[in-house]
Amino acid sequence: MYAVYIYPESLFPSSIPSNTIFGALCSAFSELGFDVDGLLSCYPDNPPFLMSSGIPCEKRDNGSVVHFFPMPKIPSAKIPDESNFDAFKKFKKVRFLHEDIFLKLSKGELKSAGIMNFEKEYCIKSSGILIPKGDDFHREQLAADVPHNQINRMSSESEQFFYSEGCFYKEGSGFCILVDLIDDSWKDKINAGFSFLKDRGIGKEISVGGGSFEIEFGEYTLPEVETEYLTSISRYLPEDIEQFNGGIWYDPVTIHGRSTDGFMKKQVIMLKEGSVFRNTGKKYYGSVAMVRENPPVVEYGMAFTVPWGGI
Repeated sequence: MYAVYIYPESLFPSSIPSNTIFGALCSAFSELGFDVDGLLSCYPDNPPFLMSSGIPCEKRDNGSVVHFFPMPKIPSAKIPDESNFDAFKKFKKVRFLHEDIFLKLSKGELKSAGIMNFEKEYCIKSSGILIPKGDDFHREQLAADVPHNQINRMSSESEQFFYSEGCFYKEGSGFCILVDLIDDSWKDKINAGFSFLKDRGIGKEISVGGGSFEIEFGEYTLPEVETEYLTSISRYLPEDIEQFNGGIWYDPVTIHGRSTDGFMKKQVIMLKEGSVFRNTGKKYYGSVAMVRENPPVVEYGMAFTVPWGGI
């Protein structure tokens, strides 16, 4: 699995979901003269590549990188009874799992019931990250409010004062974006796209110097096992939720906003990272939604699936 590592160097978003990354890449591809329309026409049936959301990661002093994957949704039937309710209330704060825990759950070597009463073997760190006790954890991101002042271009008067949110990251703290290169010919283009974004930035604050980052490329191995269920580490826009016959658990997220020219895009509801659904044997899950006709604008909603044996 191809891996792109982003280490923020200025004010940066607190998260970078897959649809944001894909949109930024398409913008970079357009600037670089690549065939974006041809790329988009391949989805959802014949995608040249699939992308995860930004997975929090931490580079250790020895050069190794530790990854923290989205916490998969636990079916309500697996939630403990009242005797373990207090432990479960604490466990609900978990948003990410240390890769050692996640990979064991993925392969079915560990079940979610085995980590919900977590305080003997695990602990929760900043940003809701569950790690094994004794792990040398140093990842840190500090929230920051950025002041903005809206100026009337005609009168030069201030009309609105407001804040947006971002984060500053400790050195070595960043994100890993996994890329399933179905068509290897896109590797160099993806490298060029991220190199372009490195200079331009990513996120809402690029106009004021935010969103800059250092970049590294590498590899990562995910389990390849047959499981009854899958989890998505990207945002997911199901083409038909009825296909799972009730075997799906998720939290919804609403995607909306304006184009750069101020035009309001069509609203889309996706499933958050960590959604769990029945493995129906399909090769690809998800879709790409058209949220504006002219010029065409899309929201990327392909699932980046990982086997899930932890139920």
